[in-house]
Amino acid sequence: MNFVKEKLKQLEEIIIPTKPLQWQTFLLVALLLWLGSILLNMGGDNDRQISAIFGRLSWLFLTIGIGRLTSKHLFIGNFNPSSWITGAFLTAFFYENVAEELKSFIIVMWPLISLCIEELTVFFQHGATVEQSSSLIRKRFSFILLINLLLTSWLSFHFIVENWIIEYPSLLEEDIGNSAFIAKTKLGSINQSRGARILNLIEEKLKEEIRDSQLEMSVEKMKMKLITLKFKALEELRPAKENKYWLLQTPIIASNSGYKIELQLIWEGPTAGKESYYLSKNCQIRREVSIPESGERPNGRETSQELPRIVNMVECGPVQRKALTETPIS
Repeated sequence: MNFVKEKLKQLEEIIIPTKPLQWQTFLLVALLLWLGSILLNMGGDNDRQISAIFGRLSWLFLTIGIGRLTSKHLFIGNFNPSSWITGAFLTAFFYENVAEELKSFIIVMWPLISLCIEELTVFFQHGATVEQSSSLIRKRFSFILLINLLLTSWLSFHFIVENWIIEYPSLLEEDIGNSAFIAKTKLGSINQSRGARILNLIEEKLKEEIRDSQLEMSVEKMKMKLITLKFKALEELRPAKENKYWLLQTPIIASNSGYKIELQLIWEGPTAGKESYYLSKNCQIRREVSIPESGERPNGRETSQELPRIVNMVECGPVQRKALTETPIS
């Protein structure tokens, strides 16, 4: 029992502040505001608005408390990362309270926000005077500024690359082995590229549209149909800038039994290397006679009275990537 009392007393000494502006004070206020926010959130719309305000204030007090705690009790050698931890909490606060288009900017600003906190801390520790600082402090500031600018640049570059991938998802299939900045952690399949998805969608729609139709259309009409199917395929995919860089060519050989088609999707956009390329899918359309399944009843009569009918069969091979030096046939 005495052991429990001793531990509770130690916990009380840690949690209960002895001075008004200790870190414990801010954490306790943050906890009370958070509990108040939860209770108010169970009420009506007006209470939910107040709950949101309490939630934001709770996070700000938590940030201050964490900052004061880490500034005195967290050291890695002679380095104190308190300003960067506090900056991360403050960045998270701004991140949750700004418009969607500004969220990446807020993350990029985290090192500079942390730098401002660090330098303000040093400024107040030296008496908050604007007297000429020592050369050691100036060198320290220059060093930390350069480090944080480097971090900001890397974060910014991350979002630039992320935006490239969103607008040009086929870049994920490029060979980036010579890049000094980007490493592909997972090998991609050609079928994951947007061009391959377009070709596969064209194949699906071609099978749907011409199964029971007549094949007496001319080669030019068939080409126009395939171009139309390409635009229908693009409508099913998420909009991206790279869509306009896929050029469809459809060399067709017509015969009495149908068509032989090579769907060629030429990439006219940026590539990771110097080599231009196109994606190819060979398809064959032919007429076949479909005989309905039939069976016999015990009295010898057939269960199906349907007549054989002619259907169009579409068979396509896999998507292949070819260098544009292998000049596609138009």
